[in-house]
Amino acid sequence: MYRLNEQQTAIVEEVRQIADQSIAPQAADVDAAAHFPHASIEALEKSGFLGLNVPTEYGGMGQGLRVACAMLDQIAQRCASTALIYLMHLCGTACYTAYPAPALDTLRQMANGNTSPPSPGVREALAAISGLPRARHSNTTAE
Repeated sequence: MYRLNEQQTAIVEEVRQIADQSIAPQAADVDAAAHFPHASIEALEKSGFLGLNVPTEYGGMGQGLRVACAMLDQIAQRCASTALIYLMHLCGTACYTAYPAPALDTLRQMANGNTSPPSPGVREALAAISGLPRARHSNTTAE
């Protein structure tokens, strides 16, 4: 369905195995308790998948939407909550890759699994390219 090459198919197969072993067993509890699936995201992080769409020159896997969709399909079949959170992560990463100059360190950190909030300079750059209001200098509220 996704017309993946051998390398891409191997990536999706690896995430399927992670989803079966580490994500699916916790899905019911995540939904029942309405809590963040920390262990599921950590499993994706340990395998390097938080850097899926980070360009290879910044330490990521350099994969595109086709692989991301196939991976999200596998994850969502086991835990929709984890898939949604992973999708949001991939979307955020895509924003950084669209205008990487001020976000080089952040992209490298994301490729290595660091999901901390970006520095104020990166937030300013993202606001500039997105047309959103910029944060004030002394706090993070929008003007």
